[in-house]
Amino acid sequence: MKRLFFSLYCLLLASCFSCKSSEPTQQAIKEPLVVPEPTSGPEILMATFYINQQDSFHLSEAFINVGYLKSSPSMPAFSYDGDLRLSWLSGDGQVCKQELISNPLLKKVEYVNDIESGKISAEAIDLKETTFFIRQQWDDCFQSLRVEKKDEEEWKLIKHLTFSKPPIQ
Repeated sequence: MKRLFFSLYCLLLASCFSCKSSEPTQQAIKEPLVVPEPTSGPEILMATFYINQQDSFHLSEAFINVGYLKSSPSMPAFSYDGDLRLSWLSGDGQVCKQELISNPLLKKVEYVNDIESGKISAEAIDLKETTFFIRQQWDDCFQSLRVEKKDEEEWKLIKHLTFSKPPIQ
């Protein structure tokens, strides 16, 4: 019986040693990963703005990402008091692109009014200050930004910002 276990043990050791390769294998040569230049192709401007009830307005943060917008923002047919119109201007003051932002200081919220019935109510809350975010396909003609607010059916200038291309992130 001991001879049988000993012979099985020897057979097992022999099979383990026979699998081992005596020559070292060559490791695969790793080629460096080639990353395309981040500025190649179209670019998307992403910007966050701050506004308050006294019409204080400023750019909080802006950066560029490479890519196309899936859809471009369309100008609504109607605008209401408190809405903002962002006009991207060229160096000579010509409008390159316009975007209409619904009143960022008017927050629309929905909530359950009665838990038992499950009725949902909607309400608009006037905010004292807020930030809002926009995305726009970058165009080299963007040199400045004119921000206007609709007040009593007229567009009134809030701020005129000089604008240069932000860094890629």
